[in-house]
Amino acid sequence: MVMLARRWRGGRRVGFEVGATGAGDMPHGSEQAGVGSMMRQTKRLILRVGCLISVALCAVLVLQMAEVAPPFGLSWGDAVKARGYDAGFNGGILVRTASGMRAPPPGKYPYGVQPLGRFDVLGVHYHGWNMTADRTPAPVILGTFGEVRISLGWLVLLSLVLAWRWVVSVVRERRIVRDGHYCRKCGYDLRATPARCPECGLVPAAGAAGVGI
Repeated sequence: MVMLARRWRGGRRVGFEVGATGAGDMPHGSEQAGVGSMMRQTKRLILRVGCLISVALCAVLVLQMAEVAPPFGLSWGDAVKARGYDAGFNGGILVRTASGMRAPPPGKYPYGVQPLGRFDVLGVHYHGWNMTADRTPAPVILGTFGEVRISLGWLVLLSLVLAWRWVVSVVRERRIVRDGHYCRKCGYDLRATPARCPECGLVPAAGAAGVGI
Protein backbone atom coordinates (compact mmCIF):
# COMPACT_ATOMS: atom_id res chain seq x y z
CA MET A 1 0.00 0.00 0.00
CA VAL A 2 1.28 3.47 -0.92
CA MET A 3 0.56 6.36 1.40
CA LEU A 4 1.37 10.04 1.58
CA ALA A 5 3.11 11.21 4.76
CA ARG A 6 3.16 14.87 5.83
CA ARG A 7 6.61 16.43 5.81
CA TRP A 8 7.30 19.06 8.46
CA ARG A 9 10.02 21.67 8.76
CA GLY A 10 10.36 24.05 11.68
CA GLY A 11 6.90 23.19 12.97
CA ARG A 12 5.30 23.95 9.59
CA ARG A 13 3.95 21.50 7.06
CA VAL A 14 5.85 21.96 3.80
CA GLY A 15 4.55 19.08 1.68
CA PHE A 16 4.04 15.36 1.34
CA GLU A 17 6.30 12.42 0.67
CA VAL A 18 5.40 9.02 -0.70
CA GLY A 19 6.21 5.91 1.29
CA ALA A 20 5.20 2.26 1.58
CA THR A 21 3.07 1.13 4.48
CA GLY A 22 1.02 -1.81 5.58
CA ALA A 23 -2.76 -1.88 5.87
CA GLY A 24 -2.48 -1.45 9.65
CA ASP A 25 -0.52 1.78 9.29
CA MET A 26 -3.09 3.52 7.11
CA PRO A 27 -4.27 6.85 8.58
CA HIS A 28 -7.70 6.96 10.08
CA GLY A 29 -8.87 9.51 7.51
CA SER A 30 -7.89 7.22 4.64
CA GLU A 31 -9.77 4.35 6.27
CA GLN A 32 -12.86 6.51 6.49
CA ALA A 33 -12.44 7.53 2.85
CA GLY A 34 -12.17 3.88 1.83
CA VAL A 35 -15.31 2.98 3.76
CA GLY A 36 -17.14 5.93 2.22
CA SER A 37 -16.07 4.89 -1.28
CA MET A 38 -17.25 1.32 -0.68
CA MET A 39 -20.59 2.54 0.67
CA ARG A 40 -21.14 4.74 -2.39
CA GLN A 41 -20.38 1.87 -4.74
CA THR A 42 -22.68 -0.43 -2.77
CA LYS A 43 -25.47 2.16 -2.87
CA ARG A 44 -25.14 2.53 -6.64
CA LEU A 45 -25.20 -1.25 -7.05
CA ILE A 46 -28.31 -1.63 -4.87
CA LEU A 47 -30.11 1.12 -6.79
CA ARG A 48 -29.17 -0.41 -10.12
CA VAL A 49 -30.27 -3.94 -9.12
CA GLY A 50 -33.48 -2.65 -7.54
CA CYS A 51 -34.29 -0.65 -10.66
CA LEU A 52 -33.72 -3.65 -12.94
CA ILE A 53 -35.82 -5.96 -10.74
CA SER A 54 -38.74 -3.52 -10.50
CA VAL A 55 -38.71 -2.90 -14.27
CA ALA A 56 -38.66 -6.66 -14.92
CA LEU A 57 -41.61 -7.18 -12.55
CA CYS A 58 -43.52 -4.39 -14.28
CA ALA A 59 -42.99 -6.14 -17.61
CA VAL A 60 -44.17 -9.46 -16.13
CA LEU A 61 -47.32 -7.88 -14.67
CA VAL A 62 -48.15 -6.24 -18.00
CA LEU A 63 -47.79 -9.61 -19.72
CA GLN A 64 -50.02 -11.20 -17.08
CA MET A 65 -52.69 -8.55 -17.64
CA ALA A 66 -52.49 -9.35 -21.36
CA GLU A 67 -52.85 -13.07 -20.46
CA VAL A 68 -49.49 -13.86 -22.00
CA ALA A 69 -47.61 -14.78 -18.81
CA PRO A 70 -49.14 -17.05 -16.12
CA PRO A 71 -49.47 -16.05 -12.46
CA PHE A 72 -46.70 -17.19 -10.15
CA GLY A 73 -45.92 -16.96 -6.45
CA LEU A 74 -44.65 -18.61 -3.32
CA SER A 75 -46.53 -20.28 -0.45
CA TRP A 76 -45.31 -21.29 3.00
CA GLY A 77 -46.79 -21.98 6.40
CA ASP A 78 -46.53 -23.41 9.89
CA ALA A 79 -48.66 -26.48 10.53
CA VAL A 80 -48.07 -26.36 14.28
CA LYS A 81 -49.38 -22.80 14.60
CA ALA A 82 -52.01 -23.36 11.88
CA ARG A 83 -50.78 -20.44 9.80
CA GLY A 84 -50.24 -20.05 6.07
CA TYR A 85 -48.92 -17.34 3.77
CA ASP A 86 -48.95 -16.77 0.04
CA ALA A 87 -47.27 -14.04 -2.01
CA GLY A 88 -47.26 -13.75 -5.78
CA PHE A 89 -47.94 -11.76 -8.91
CA ASN A 90 -51.17 -11.90 -10.86
CA GLY A 91 -51.62 -8.62 -12.70
CA GLY A 92 -50.54 -6.98 -9.42
CA ILE A 93 -48.78 -7.81 -6.18
CA LEU A 94 -50.90 -10.26 -4.18
CA VAL A 95 -50.37 -11.28 -0.53
CA ARG A 96 -52.65 -13.68 1.35
CA THR A 97 -52.57 -14.80 4.98
CA ALA A 98 -54.42 -17.48 6.92
CA SER A 99 -54.38 -18.09 10.66
CA GLY A 100 -56.26 -20.09 13.26
CA MET A 101 -57.11 -22.79 10.75
CA ARG A 102 -58.87 -25.87 12.11
CA ALA A 103 -60.63 -28.93 10.79
CA PRO A 104 -64.39 -28.58 10.34
CA PRO A 105 -66.59 -30.33 12.90
CA PRO A 106 -68.36 -33.53 11.86
CA GLY A 107 -71.79 -33.33 10.35
CA LYS A 108 -73.53 -31.59 7.48
CA TYR A 109 -73.80 -27.83 7.59
CA PRO A 110 -73.38 -24.87 5.27
CA TYR A 111 -70.16 -22.86 5.14
CA GLY A 112 -70.25 -19.12 5.62
CA VAL A 113 -68.10 -16.02 5.41
CA GLN A 114 -67.90 -13.50 8.22
CA PRO A 115 -66.52 -10.16 6.91
CA LEU A 116 -63.84 -8.49 9.04
CA GLY A 117 -62.99 -5.44 7.00
CA ARG A 118 -62.42 -4.11 3.52
CA PHE A 119 -60.89 -1.01 1.96
CA ASP A 120 -59.76 0.13 -1.46
CA VAL A 121 -57.52 3.21 -1.46
CA LEU A 122 -55.29 4.41 -4.30
CA GLY A 123 -54.83 0.99 -5.85
CA VAL A 124 -54.31 -0.85 -2.55
CA HIS A 125 -57.08 -3.36 -1.83
CA TYR A 126 -57.60 -5.20 1.46
CA HIS A 127 -60.18 -7.80 2.39
CA GLY A 128 -60.36 -9.78 5.66
CA TRP A 129 -62.82 -12.49 6.62
CA ASN A 130 -63.52 -15.52 8.82
CA MET A 131 -64.50 -18.82 7.27
CA THR A 132 -67.29 -20.32 9.37
CA ALA A 133 -69.22 -23.56 9.58
CA ASP A 134 -72.97 -23.32 10.16
CA ARG A 135 -74.90 -20.06 10.06
CA THR A 136 -76.14 -20.22 13.65
CA PRO A 137 -75.68 -17.18 15.93
CA ALA A 138 -72.45 -18.76 17.24
CA PRO A 139 -70.80 -20.29 14.15
CA VAL A 140 -67.60 -22.31 14.35
CA ILE A 141 -64.68 -20.29 12.96
CA LEU A 142 -62.51 -22.47 10.73
CA GLY A 143 -59.89 -19.81 10.03
CA THR A 144 -59.16 -16.11 9.64
CA PHE A 145 -58.04 -14.96 6.20
CA GLY A 146 -56.74 -11.74 4.72
CA GLU A 147 -55.81 -10.58 1.23
CA VAL A 148 -53.87 -7.52 0.09
CA ARG A 149 -53.60 -6.62 -3.58
CA ILE A 150 -51.37 -3.78 -4.83
CA SER A 151 -51.99 -2.52 -8.34
CA LEU A 152 -49.39 -2.26 -11.10
CA GLY A 153 -49.23 1.53 -10.78
CA TRP A 154 -47.36 1.37 -7.46
CA LEU A 155 -44.66 -0.86 -8.94
CA VAL A 156 -44.31 1.48 -11.92
CA LEU A 157 -43.95 4.42 -9.51
CA LEU A 158 -41.31 2.52 -7.50
CA SER A 159 -39.38 1.77 -10.71
CA LEU A 160 -39.40 5.45 -11.69
CA VAL A 161 -38.21 6.54 -8.22
CA LEU A 162 -35.36 4.00 -8.19
CA ALA A 163 -34.33 4.93 -11.74
CA TRP A 164 -34.34 8.64 -10.84
CA ARG A 165 -32.25 8.03 -7.69
CA TRP A 166 -29.78 5.94 -9.65
CA VAL A 167 -29.40 8.57 -12.40
CA VAL A 168 -28.96 11.34 -9.81
CA SER A 169 -26.33 9.27 -8.00
CA VAL A 170 -24.37 8.59 -11.20
CA VAL A 171 -24.51 12.23 -12.31
CA ARG A 172 -23.39 13.45 -8.88
CA GLU A 173 -20.50 10.97 -8.75
CA ARG A 174 -19.32 11.92 -12.23
CA ARG A 175 -19.45 15.61 -11.37
CA ILE A 176 -17.38 15.02 -8.22
CA VAL A 177 -14.88 12.91 -10.18
CA ARG A 178 -14.49 15.69 -12.72
CA ASP A 179 -13.82 18.09 -9.87
CA GLY A 180 -10.97 15.83 -8.71
CA HIS A 181 -12.53 14.73 -5.39
CA TYR A 182 -12.61 11.03 -6.30
CA CYS A 183 -10.24 8.72 -8.12
CA ARG A 184 -11.21 8.23 -11.75
CA LYS A 185 -10.10 4.59 -11.66
CA CYS A 186 -11.45 3.13 -8.39
CA GLY A 187 -13.70 5.88 -6.97
CA TYR A 188 -11.62 6.38 -3.81
CA ASP A 189 -12.13 9.66 -1.92
CA LEU A 190 -9.08 11.84 -2.68
CA ARG A 191 -9.94 14.88 -0.58
CA ALA A 192 -7.45 13.77 2.12
CA THR A 193 -4.77 12.66 -0.40
CA PRO A 194 -5.28 14.72 -3.57
CA ALA A 195 -1.82 14.05 -5.05
CA ARG A 196 -2.14 10.28 -5.31
CA CYS A 197 -4.81 7.64 -4.78
CA PRO A 198 -3.80 5.46 -1.79
CA GLU A 199 -6.11 2.67 -2.98
CA CYS A 200 -4.89 2.02 -6.55
CA GLY A 201 -1.85 4.35 -6.79
CA LEU A 202 -3.26 6.48 -9.60
CA VAL A 203 -1.92 10.03 -9.88
CA PRO A 204 -4.96 12.15 -10.82
CA ALA A 205 -3.08 14.45 -13.21
CA ALA A 206 -1.54 11.47 -15.02
CA GLY A 207 -4.69 9.33 -15.05
CA ALA A 208 -7.11 12.03 -16.21
CA ALA A 209 -6.39 11.41 -19.88
CA GLY A 210 -6.19 7.63 -19.70
CA VAL A 211 -9.28 6.79 -17.62
CA GLY A 212 -12.64 7.95 -18.91
CA ILE A 213 -15.74 8.56 -16.90
